[in-house]
Amino acid sequence: MILRSLFGSLLSLCITQAAVADTYATTKCKQFGHPEFQIQVTSTTIPRVDIVWFLNGLEERVAAGERFKSGETMQVGWMLTKLEATSNGTLKIMEPDMKSVPIQFVDSIDSTLKQLRSQKDTVESFSPSQSLSFPSLQQSVVVHRNYKKIQHILFSRIDPKELDSGWWLSDLNDDKGSQDPKNFAKISL
Repeated sequence: MILRSLFGSLLSLCITQAAVADTYATTKCKQFGHPEFQIQVTSTTIPRVDIVWFLNGLEERVAAGERFKSGETMQVGWMLTKLEATSNGTLKIMEPDMKSVPIQFVDSIDSTLKQLRSQKDTVESFSPSQSLSFPSLQQSVVVHRNYKKIQHILFSRIDPKELDSGWWLSDLNDDKGSQDPKNFAKISL
């Protein structure tokens, strides 16, 4: 009984911590006549260095002359984010809820930063000096008909064009089928 109570308390504490959102904001944009940016982070798994890096990057873009407005979208890694004006004059960065079509934006940047970190770390594990070229959430990928069950995959990329990301996922065990265009389909990233 004591263990059940202890674990219940720990679970409750974890849920409470995960639901608490921290607000972060840039501080140098106003000196260039631009609104500051504001983000919400609820996950404690996001390293503070990633948050600082992201905010510094926004400040550098504004200092270099870029201008952003409420209602615009901005690509961060592969994620499409949306800017929304707040009552205090900042630009809130919102991300897709990853559940709704059409896209519904939520006041968070958690998924964006987690996926950016994951993709960056994956690429750097193969080639540390690689320049990253992210597809957009709005683009498609070409997949082999059995892509969910493939045991030996080939993930390759050609030059992206408009809504085509250029990514191909092939089955290395299907020599004959991989030559037949009917065995492939475009799906949303």
